[in-house]
Amino acid sequence: MSAVEKIDVLLASLGTPLSAQEAVDGWTADSKKAMADFFKDLRARVSSGEVPSFVIHTTRAMDHWGVNSGSLLELAAQISNELRSKAKP
Repeated sequence: MSAVEKIDVLLASLGTPLSAQEAVDGWTADSKKAMADFFKDLRARVSSGEVPSFVIHTTRAMDHWGVNSGSLLELAAQISNELRSKAKP
């Protein structure tokens, strides 16, 4: 699965109402919206061939929002790692 496809999967999950498990993982409705906006922008950039350097800080941004575990965080880390390997310094 490509990074864009992984972002699409992540965006689909971020677009759903907050689940009990997501709340346990540290998500809130506000953090899901903020990260959905972040990943929409990232998707547009990656789709146009840009690999922005800020992608390195993706999981730190989630940590800022209080997200500390779970499948969405793991998927975001995979995306970040994949894009980081392609990013220009």
